[in-house]
Amino acid sequence: LDKGAEAWLAVQLVTGGLCVWALWSTAMTDPGIIPRREPHEPLVVPESVLAVINGDVEKAQSSSLKQTTSPAGHKYCRTCRIYRPPRAKHCNSCDNCVDRFDHHCPWTNNCVGYLTIKPFILFLFYVLLVCLWAFLICYKVAWTNNMQHVSLFFAFVPAMGFKEIEVGYPASSKVE
Repeated sequence: LDKGAEAWLAVQLVTGGLCVWALWSTAMTDPGIIPRREPHEPLVVPESVLAVINGDVEKAQSSSLKQTTSPAGHKYCRTCRIYRPPRAKHCNSCDNCVDRFDHHCPWTNNCVGYLTIKPFILFLFYVLLVCLWAFLICYKVAWTNNMQHVSLFFAFVPAMGFKEIEVGYPASSKVE
C-alpha cells in the first residue's frame, strides 16, 4: 500500500471503530427503565396525584384514577403497575416503561430514552461519516480508473439510501 492508501484506510478504520463503539454503547446502556411494582408491593402514588384527590389514597388506587392522567402528567401503566412520570412511555418491544422514551430502535435492539439518546445520536453521526467516507472512496476509485457509467452508479447509491430511510421509518412505528 502506498502512503495515500494507508491514510484512507486509517480514517476508515477509525470511523468504523467509533461507529461500532457507539452502537455497542447504545445497545448495552440502560435506556432509563422505570422499575416495575411487584404485586405484593404497595402502590406508590406521586404527590401531584395525591393533591388531586386531596390525600384519599383509597380513591387513588381505584381504577377510575388509574385510567386518567394527573395535572402533573403522571399516568398509570397497567402493565408495570406504576405511575410513570411525564414523557415516559411503555415500550411494547421491551415490555418496560422508559423515561423520556423516543422510540425502540430495531438496529440496536434497545429503546432510545433518557440515558441512550446521546450514544444513539453519536451512532447516527458515525454511520453518516462511514457512509460518506465509503462514498468518497468509491468516487475516487471510479474517477482514477475512468470507469464507464459512473453517473449511473452515483444515481443508484442515493436512491438506495432514500429507500432505506423509507423502510427504517414506516408509518406504523410512531409512538402514540
